[in-house]
Amino acid sequence: MIRQLLAERDIEDYRIIDPARIPVEQWVRFRCMFGCPNYGKMGTCPPAVPSVAECRELIAGYQKAILFHVRLTVDDMYRDRLVAFDRKLLDLERAAFLAGYYKAFLLVCSDCNGCKTCTAHGCRVDCKNKSFARPSMEAVGIDVYQTARNAGYKIDVVNGNGETNRFALLLLE
Repeated sequence: MIRQLLAERDIEDYRIIDPARIPVEQWVRFRCMFGCPNYGKMGTCPPAVPSVAECRELIAGYQKAILFHVRLTVDDMYRDRLVAFDRKLLDLERAAFLAGYYKAFLLVCSDCNGCKTCTAHGCRVDCKNKSFARPSMEAVGIDVYQTARNAGYKIDVVNGNGETNRFALLLLE
């Protein structure tokens, strides 16, 4: 059933993975805290998301996950294409829920894409678009590089010019 939902949305670059192969690490949260300009500004970024331990427990409660890959050129349209991909995945999350995967939960490729400008100011309570707002994999402490490698993707750090690899994760039960 899930493969049909993926095909209907022309999503081809993905891997079905075991959530046990998704490392959730404290150092990732530290990278958010000390390196990301969105830290404390958005309702889907730390500290407005659960602790790393809670996120690790959440992921352990699933039997299946789908890791999505999109390769994008970094240019003036980069942000728009990233948001469009995340919205396509949000549609998939909803379709999966309606198909009986009642625990379906998406972690997006980007920072929150619910609004053009976040009004939450680091507080989930103040989010104006709670039904669409989702944290990124990094926000919940997932080591995206290792997760991608565990799924068979070749991924290395890039310098921000040219092409970049982005990943999202759909948790399913």
